[in-house]
Amino acid sequence: MLTLSSARKLALDALPSKAARIRALRAEGFRQAEIARFLGLSDQHVSNVLRRSEREGIASERLPAEAARATRDVEADAGGGAGRVMLRVEADGSLRLPSPLREAMDLDPSGTVSAEVVDGELRLISPRAAVRRIQRTARRYAPEGVSVVDAFLAGRVAIWGPG
Repeated sequence: MLTLSSARKLALDALPSKAARIRALRAEGFRQAEIARFLGLSDQHVSNVLRRSEREGIASERLPAEAARATRDVEADAGGGAGRVMLRVEADGSLRLPSPLREAMDLDPSGTVSAEVVDGELRLISPRAAVRRIQRTARRYAPEGVSVVDAFLAGRVAIWGPG
């Protein structure tokens, strides 16, 4: 199921043609059938546009930078997520994460995530998000006005002596 924030929908509407909208949604990582349903077009229409664009070397449309920033701002105000989307689990067990989800997860270039299942719910977290979570937790326990590193080193010196 294709879900877009209202800011992204407005940016999509600002594109000059149906073909541009199709290419933009494809560039965002959405499947052909999702694009057709979302835009109210036939699957064949979407297929023709994508094949013609590929054949003629027409680059995928990207939403204007201002619209992408506005989208991120709106999503951050609404809770910082890409919303709930339906993903298909392929026969080999793989999942394809659409671009809005990957952006919301703040994936680093490695594309690596940590995964765990809690009460039947799959939870994925990027390394950057995990570091931010650990830093927030550590800040709660750090004494006010004390360098944690200096305190650690002083403790090591107290135990093992200098040098």
